[in-house]
Amino acid sequence: MGFMSGLEDNVTRTISTSSLCLTYYATPRFFVKGGVGVGSADVQVEYQHSTVSYNETGFGLTAGAGMEFRLTKHFALVPSTQWSYQSFDSFKSNVFSLTFNVGWYW
Repeated sequence: MGFMSGLEDNVTRTISTSSLCLTYYATPRFFVKGGVGVGSADVQVEYQHSTVSYNETGFGLTAGAGMEFRLTKHFALVPSTQWSYQSFDSFKSNVFSLTFNVGWYW
């Protein structure tokens, strides 16, 4: 799931993607992932004591890659990068992210 939000002059914009992804480990540490899903865009405008909202949903794609660094048998650090694309009726969006995750194995 990707997410981006911004606030500017009483306008809040939020873009997110919820995807069903598959991850493939090309080597024991390196992986690539990709998936399809739903993109969502929300805009809220606050003026005086009123709020106006607009929501649009559309098609979403996600692709990414990363490395897994095992620190112990059960614990790993997982830096990765991800690209999310959303296609709506009124616009299209590309979001790039860099994440640092923690993996725990039983």
